[in-house]
Amino acid sequence: MFALIISHTDWIFALVAFLAMAAAARSFEGAVIGSQIRQQASITVLYSEPGDGKTYLMSEFEGAFFLPLEDGTAGFSPEYKVRFFAHPSAKEGVIPAPIIPRTYVEFVALVRRFIALNVPAAGERTKPYGYLMIDGITPLEAIVHTETCRRADSSSMEDKFGMWTASLAVWAEVWALLDEVRNRGVHVWIAAHAADEPAATIAGETYRRKTIRMLTGGNKNAPDFAGMVFGRVDNLWFLARDVSVTPGSRGRRAAARYGGRVIYTQPTREIGGASYRAKSRRTMPAKIPATPIDIRRAQAAGISRPADKIL
Repeated sequence: MFALIISHTDWIFALVAFLAMAAAARSFEGAVIGSQIRQQASITVLYSEPGDGKTYLMSEFEGAFFLPLEDGTAGFSPEYKVRFFAHPSAKEGVIPAPIIPRTYVEFVALVRRFIALNVPAAGERTKPYGYLMIDGITPLEAIVHTETCRRADSSSMEDKFGMWTASLAVWAEVWALLDEVRNRGVHVWIAAHAADEPAATIAGETYRRKTIRMLTGGNKNAPDFAGMVFGRVDNLWFLARDVSVTPGSRGRRAAARYGGRVIYTQPTREIGGASYRAKSRRTMPAKIPATPIDIRRAQAAGISRPADKIL
């Protein structure tokens, strides 16, 4: 009789475990589907030294819609085909001035306006725009700071204690909004400037590496905003000129030769050499030519044409 009770108990446990596994399987199935949707598009931060051509590269993408936050169309490729929200042109034939959001409310309104207009035409399945290009993260950060101050009734980020931490709540709203764009199958790119930061190996060797520049005001108590962005986006890529150096010899100086632009998609940790903070959610070559066709190919297949053949 006792053995029979144990048997029934085991059967009940087995039934509960089976139901739990079935529920988990359905949850996992939904997670897989959600993951597949996310893989169709990504949020990418492209950073470089000033003047290295971030805006130029982003304007070369076919199907790109720009949301400039500071310099308007400055830096676009001369043959750009991107679109942007614009003020009515005063004269016929003159390129209209882009609408540049100055407040958080205006930024949110323009992103939602983009979502509303970016729908397939009647009888078609493809959206007009596959990319939302935001130029750039520094003015976006200033917008976040202004909104944080408005909500706290503060005159500046340094006026009250905890303002820097409070801005993380506004940032969370920004990321949720950009996630909404990404989840609709649209790639989001954000341009950023580069900065140097101290780093160290596990063995304690110190070195400096490139990272994205954020407006912390020099406040040492501010959160690691660069780390926040690094952990939040799908891709953080460093854009630079490919440089080859011919070693010097007696009576001859070392010579550097600059090639084409390349994108570093994986982190490098070189002591005494170049080091970049970078990451890619998908399998990507560590270095790819900075051209739309090679970027799209690498994102789709994890491969690209050899950089030396492009350069």
